[in-house]
This record gives sequence, structure tokens and C-alpha cells, in this order.
Amino acid sequence: MSRVGGDEFALILFDRTEEEASALLSSLMTEISSLEMMGSVKPSMSFGVSRLSQEQENINEAIKRAEKDVATRKLVDSPQLRGQAVYAIINTLHEKNKREEFHSRRVSELCEKLAKAYGMGDMAASEMRLVGLLHDIGKIAIHESILNKEGKLTNDEWKEMQRHSEIGYRILNSVEDMASLAHYVLAHHERFDGKGYPKGLVAEAIPLQARIICIADSYDAMTANRSYRKAVSTEEAASEIKRCTGTQFDPELAKTFVSEVLKLNWDEL
Repeated sequence: MSRVGGDEFALILFDRTEEEASALLSSLMTEISSLEMMGSVKPSMSFGVSRLSQEQENINEAIKRAEKDVATRKLVDSPQLRGQAVYAIINTLHEKNKREEFHSRRVSELCEKLAKAYGMGDMAASEMRLVGLLHDIGKIAIHESILNKEGKLTNDEWKEMQRHSEIGYRILNSVEDMASLAHYVLAHHERFDGKGYPKGLVAEAIPLQARIICIADSYDAMTANRSYRKAVSTEEAASEIKRCTGTQFDPELAKTFVSEVLKLNWDEL
């Protein structure tokens, strides 16, 4: 172990997997949090883990990955940050519109399931659950008459509604440790064929996390009842996702979602 900064230390472990290292450091965090210093003041600790995959790999690259992991763990594990900063905003939106609350919670669960089915790790899947909950946070600035409108939006109303991804980006980007989530929220209405908004990104230029949100968001929109239309069945929604594969949706993610999350036979749709 050695000090690498004012309050940062690096610990090198040999012959350990990332899971074993995380378990060890989690145990250490528990012990540290039980200590008391200067009366009732309790010390705190955050950690990140990175594995050198090859002997010739630059140690600085591994350190950068560990630092990114620290930020992710703080984001997912810090109820104080979530509760005081962003949840105050999202709760206000949900109080204004219960339909948005139920939608966000369903999208959150679907994002986590798809992330796990696609092979993302537990921390990344937990991050997807959080960003799924927050993906429409920018709607806090959209007028209630537009959010609650029954029926098709006018062109002007649609342009106003499209602003929510950029507004959400600005909200999250202003909060410490949420810059990465801000980029996912900004891009969650991009399309695989480049015909989405706000930037018209194409294929892998769209963050993976945003491509996951896009599928979960669209599926829930199709399978939820609206006053002006009935929900479609799981099979009908899956068929629509397949039909839009390669245009609206990432092909690999779409197939994983239908096959592994919905448990349907892709070839029979």
C-alpha cells in the first residue's frame, strides 16, 4: 500500500479477481465506518477496483479505471447524494405526474435487467437502474399541459417535449459525480440509424447505456395504457422492437432484450 494523493491510497493485490478485491475492500469499509474519531465524528471511505489484464499494460490506465470505479460506486452507494440532490427534483416531477413516476420505475427495472442480460457487471447494472429512474428528469421543466395532454402533440409542443433530454443533461451535469449519467440521459432518444435527437448520433457513437434506455423506454411506452390508446401485448411490443432493429434500436441489445428479458423466441416473432 502507498499514498498516491492527499487522501488517496493505492493497494496492490496479487492473484485476486476484481470480485475478491471488492469483497475485501467492502469488509474494510465496514470496519472503518464502525470507528469513531474525535467523539462522534465517523471516518468515511470510498474505493475503486481495477485489474491489470496484461503484464505489459500501463499501470496508469489501470489507475484511471479504478478512479472511474470510485466515482461510480459513490454515485450508486451514496443515498445522501441521491436523496439531497437529484431525488428532490425527480420527486417533484413524480408529484406533478404520477404516470411519469410509474413509467420511470418500470424503465429503471428494465434497464437493470437488460444490462445484466447483456453481461454488464453488478455495479454497471446498478448504475443502469439509477439512470433508468432519472432518464426523464428533464421533464421537470416541461409544462404540465404538454406532459398530461391526451392525444397527439402539435409540432410546437413536440419541439418543447424534445428539450427534456437536454434539460436533463444540464441538471445531472451540474451535480458532482453525475457527469457520465448526464451523457446517457442526453442521448437516450438517439436512434441507431442517426435519425434521433438531439445530435443525430449513429450506432456505436451513441453511448451503450443510452441505447439500453432507448429500448426499455420504448417497450414500456408501448405496453402501458394511455387515455387515447390501449397498451399492446408483450408479444406485439417485441415484434415492433424486432421490426425497428437496426433503425431505432441496437440489433444486439434488441435481440438480448427480447430473448433474455422478455423470454420470447426472436425467430418466431
